[in-house]
Amino acid sequence: MVAMTKHELREFYRKKAEVFNLEQTALGLQAYLETISGQEYHRDMAESIRADIADLEKKIAQLHEEEALLSDRVKATLSRVEDDTARICLMLHYYEGLEWKQIEVILRKKHTALRNNAARHLNYAGIK
Repeated sequence: MVAMTKHELREFYRKKAEVFNLEQTALGLQAYLETISGQEYHRDMAESIRADIADLEKKIAQLHEEEALLSDRVKATLSRVEDDTARICLMLHYYEGLEWKQIEVILRKKHTALRNNAARHLNYAGIK
């Protein structure tokens, strides 16, 4: 399996973040829809929101499919990193979609140190 580049890893992370944001938006719209359902004067708005939710769900499904296609490749690429801490950080960031400050809380180390260590070990693994 061909290793991914740093750019491809960043794109994978970006897609995961986009999926999360779309899912949160859909949940918010669904909650709002529940508050206005049954109110006659909000009927048109409710229909518009239902259509928006359906569009979001289609986009989310499409992004999940794209993510699934790349998932094994991300794992294979990051498995080339020999340092355990760096590999764990990279998996949490790129694969799980966590931000570096969230990883800092989990591993109880400064996010800048974790990020620098991860970047160094990406280079050691030949991931450019």
